[in-house]
Amino acid sequence: MSAYWHYLAEASVSLQIHCKETINGEDGMVFTAGHEADSDLIEACSQRHATTDIETLFYITGECGEEHLAEDLKLFLQSVRTFNALYCPVDHNHFLKLGCDLLNTHSEIAFRLAILKVCLPFEYSRTLFCLWLSIFESEESGRSDEDFEGLFLCGLCHDLGLLDVNPHFTRQDHDPRSSKDDVDGYYSHVDYSAQFLKRCKDVPAKIIRSIEQHHENMDGTGYPYGKSGNQ
Repeated sequence: MSAYWHYLAEASVSLQIHCKETINGEDGMVFTAGHEADSDLIEACSQRHATTDIETLFYITGECGEEHLAEDLKLFLQSVRTFNALYCPVDHNHFLKLGCDLLNTHSEIAFRLAILKVCLPFEYSRTLFCLWLSIFESEESGRSDEDFEGLFLCGLCHDLGLLDVNPHFTRQDHDPRSSKDDVDGYYSHVDYSAQFLKRCKDVPAKIIRSIEQHHENMDGTGYPYGKSGNQ
């Protein structure tokens, strides 16, 4: 199975993943909409469907959506002393709610985020870190709601492409860097994240571009493109 199918099957042990529509399994078995998918059904689907079909085939109940993201953000806040000291409900709860509500608009992003949380918890915690930075920075700089939503969406989605990367690269350690020449390695997640977002509705091109380039450096030493200057 490709990486995302592998992660999906793994996540099915702890998440309630259901069929969105009728799916034909092995040996003529038919699974109707709402049926809870296990690893065997997911593996069978991987033989008949493209990875890009996953969000259209399945949905998650339980640990998924804006309420769970808000809860995870609060728990993460309590675990980081400096962040907890910065937090002021009066100042920050508007942006906190505005950001989490984006998952109501983008159910496919909520789906991927739930898989990331279960299968790549270190990367999920890094996402939570980025989301708090966007909240604190936006309040401090007086960002508009629209600009904040764009920044928060970048934080939500920049690492979702890791679910399309071979676990050899995502799990060998907590900083699994790979060569620029290794098209299937760690840094390929920037392309996978962008490709995923291009299939989502109402994601601005500038958000996708920022995610494609979030490992680039101004001096051209970044990954995977080595962009510099006005690039």
